[in-house]
Amino acid sequence: MRNAALFSVAIAFFLVAIALFYIGMNMPELNRNLERLSVASDVVTEEFPGLLDTANRLEPHVSPLLDEVAASRLLVGQVVQEAAAYRSELPAMMSRVDAMESRLAAVQAQLPEVMTRLDALLEESKVWRPVTESALKESEAWRSSIPDYLIRSEQLVAGARQAGKEASAGMVGGLISGTLSLPFQALANVGVLIDRRSMSARFLTDEDQANLRNAAIHMLQNPEEGLASWSSVGSGHAGTVEVVESAIRDEGPCHTLRITNLFQQGKSDVMTRKICRNVEGKWALAK
Repeated sequence: MRNAALFSVAIAFFLVAIALFYIGMNMPELNRNLERLSVASDVVTEEFPGLLDTANRLEPHVSPLLDEVAASRLLVGQVVQEAAAYRSELPAMMSRVDAMESRLAAVQAQLPEVMTRLDALLEESKVWRPVTESALKESEAWRSSIPDYLIRSEQLVAGARQAGKEASAGMVGGLISGTLSLPFQALANVGVLIDRRSMSARFLTDEDQANLRNAAIHMLQNPEEGLASWSSVGSGHAGTVEVVESAIRDEGPCHTLRITNLFQQGKSDVMTRKICRNVEGKWALAK
């Protein structure tokens, strides 16, 4: 028993000797590490005041940054709530999109039928177009022939008046001029409306004069309308007849007409004619 204890003590001393030997062997390295630690400690000691000063300068900004972080956190919460709300509305929006797509599909399905009907309408318009153009030409021919009827009526009435047959003159004028009454016979001569020395006298065609005369007759019949316009397809000319003043005389009404004629290349001619109903019941230039 005693020998075992001595043996244990011997082993312990041996291990201590080995440890001391190992420490002795590593002592230079330990000294070097201690020197490095000492140098690092000196560096930290030198830089510590600067670090402390930097920390003191940053400290006032920490609280605002924390406040901003808190505010951002609130905003993030709101954004998350809005995103959740949008997400909840997505099914309804998708259902609406599906409904729109179904309607679009129905419209697309009907397109062939619509195109077929459109083609049929185009074919019908091709058939009716010549008829319409023919009707327009006939209407234009009738419009241009009205002044000739007026002139013929005036000549017949004048001949009847010379023969002393006023009643017959009225009947002849009524039969030939139809709905156009005798008070407008004076306007069959365009000189009543246009000054022979004006630009209009040089440029207005027969068609223009007929259209101008019709517009003037319309305004004498309907002065309350204020303005009537005319245009000619053949010459490209146009114009207006405007009632600028109306009065009542003993013989009958008087209307002052402002006649504006527009020609090509921006040329225009404006004149004023005062036309009154005389004792014979006809319209004539005021004296």
